[in-house]
Amino acid sequence: MNLKCAIVDDEPLALNLLESYVNKTPFLELAGKYSSAVQAMNDLPEKRVDLLFLDIQMPELNGLEFSRMVDTHTRIVFTTAFDQYAIDGYR
Repeated sequence: MNLKCAIVDDEPLALNLLESYVNKTPFLELAGKYSSAVQAMNDLPEKRVDLLFLDIQMPELNGLEFSRMVDTHTRIVFTTAFDQYAIDGYR
C-alpha cells in the first residue's frame, strides 16, 4: 500500500530535493508540491494525503499554523533548516 504525500516548502531547492527523495521511496506517491501553505490550503482538502512534508518558516502562513488546519488523519513531518523550531515541531 502506498502513502499519498505532499510537500510544502517556499524554497525551490528544498522542494525539489524533497521531491527527489519521495520519488526514490517506493511506498510514497507524490500527490502535490506547493511553494506556500496558502497554495496548499486551497488544493490539499480535495486530495486527502496521508503524509505531509511541511516547512515551518514560510511567509504569509507558517508551517506550524498550517499544521493546525490539516486533516487530523494526515501525519506531518516538519522540515526546517532552523534549529530554533525543533521544540515547536514536537509540540
